[in-house]
Amino acid sequence: MTLDALDVLDDDALNALDVDGIARAAANKRARVDVGCARVETNENVAPSADVRATLKARFGLDAFRPGQREVVEAVLAGRDACVFWSTGSGKSLPYQLAAFASGKSAVVVSPLISLMQDQVTALNNTVGRGDGKDGDVAVFLGSAQMDHGAEARVFEGAYEIVYCTPEKLTASDSFLNGLKSLAARGRLGLIAIDEAHCISAWGHDFRPSYTQLHMLRDAIPNVPIMALTATAVRHVRDDISKILRLRDPYVSVNSVDRTNLHINVVRRTDFSRDLDYIVERVRAGARVSPAIVYCPTIAEVVKVAGALKQRLGDDVVRMYHGQMSPPERHDAHMDFLTSRSPVIVATTAFGMGIDKPDVRAITLLGASKTMEEFYQQIGRAGRDGLASEVSMLFTDGDFTRYASDFYTKDLTPQARDAQAKSTNALKEFALNRETCRRVMIMKHFGETAPFVRCGGTCDNCARS
Repeated sequence: MTLDALDVLDDDALNALDVDGIARAAANKRARVDVGCARVETNENVAPSADVRATLKARFGLDAFRPGQREVVEAVLAGRDACVFWSTGSGKSLPYQLAAFASGKSAVVVSPLISLMQDQVTALNNTVGRGDGKDGDVAVFLGSAQMDHGAEARVFEGAYEIVYCTPEKLTASDSFLNGLKSLAARGRLGLIAIDEAHCISAWGHDFRPSYTQLHMLRDAIPNVPIMALTATAVRHVRDDISKILRLRDPYVSVNSVDRTNLHINVVRRTDFSRDLDYIVERVRAGARVSPAIVYCPTIAEVVKVAGALKQRLGDDVVRMYHGQMSPPERHDAHMDFLTSRSPVIVATTAFGMGIDKPDVRAITLLGASKTMEEFYQQIGRAGRDGLASEVSMLFTDGDFTRYASDFYTKDLTPQARDAQAKSTNALKEFALNRETCRRVMIMKHFGETAPFVRCGGTCDNCARS
């Protein structure tokens, strides 16, 4: 395939290709990070439980919860539905994992991100021992990549505490759903968690039709609580999630989208050489190169930018990641980045959806994101350890018009197309605004009122003022 031909393949095309599981460094799952200023909004007070704290210590080796985690876990253990709307890096996965461990029942986790699920299974099985002291895996992923044909039968026996699957697996197979019904009838199914729950709403930035069928879970397994989780849902999408999933008086936990440790820059692109200068200035600290991700919209740009940065920073310092690489090549690139053997990775936006590297110090988007929500999701990969990090979006006016083309909208419903267009326009206004604090603008987009007008210099607009 020529470089020109590669140029038409963007992240949407690559998501379907990127299905290999890449084992994450086990130590990353042990890292506890309090990112940003967590503001937990709940609709009920939940009494603390010594048993849940003991399970947290016994299974994860942790002494304390992050804000909001304990309340969500105990609401679910009391049989209540829950909505978890937390920013990236707030620890959304722990509530459903701990709920399974504390209840002694299986939890089914539904997600469209196959690589992320496989990574979580690998991490759990390598770092968290079984609560019953027996040998065997804690978690399993059921999908086309599962080579153990007996795994599904063991799920229905309650052998795994956490079961990951795609929405298609859950809704397309009567036998699988009937197996879960049987598990619930025997009192062995404690929770169904719907991750990336914004995908269920036609007003969401990443609407997936398969998610809309998940409403049948309420009738099929009525007595099992449902937990919906997402980091990127505006207020009306949150309402949609609860209605479509038919949640019953859900416990709602929302924290602030404000990431206080990120310095946000938005810069108009000029020429390729200056783009490279900008990236190098932000990743090089003297002789040291800080961990960094450079996102590009197409494979062709990944190849071009990675080659140029190798010349500037060194061949071993920079790796690239895209869907036309073989699975072993992507695995090696991912692991080299996670272990900092190669601290800089240039990638399509397919990369990073499931990455759990806490010390990414710089993220540069070479080209505008598709929507405001995608922008927030992409920059959210930086500074998950709570330390100061810099995120930048380099854009041209043409970036915003390309997303209205049929290539990006042909499979969308009219409602979803309208939602995407509005969010793209919101990002354009965000990029062109050189006066208002960028943190204030992000919070406003997600329905939050900032407690400040100026951030004190943690964005380019406030730094100029």
